[in-house]
Amino acid sequence: MQGPKVEAFEQKWAEYCGSDRAVAVSNGTVAIQLALNALGMEPGQEVIVPALTFGLTATAVGHQATFQYSPTSIATPIRSSTPILNGV
Repeated sequence: MQGPKVEAFEQKWAEYCGSDRAVAVSNGTVAIQLALNALGMEPGQEVIVPALTFGLTATAVGHQATFQYSPTSIATPIRSSTPILNGV
């Protein structure tokens, strides 16, 4: 879809990683969203992101799930309904 050079890169990267396939994306924000989709995240689910991170880390999560910042302790906000900690 992105052209033959990207397709060749994806194939070589997948081989290097020992995977059947790989997907090239335009940036890290898209990569985070794609990873959350691959993990089956649905709107309303929680993902905890670091308090100090690049803003688009939280934006990517916000597009896919509910996010929560925890500047003091990460243990307190973790619940059984928190399937992912995004440690970017």
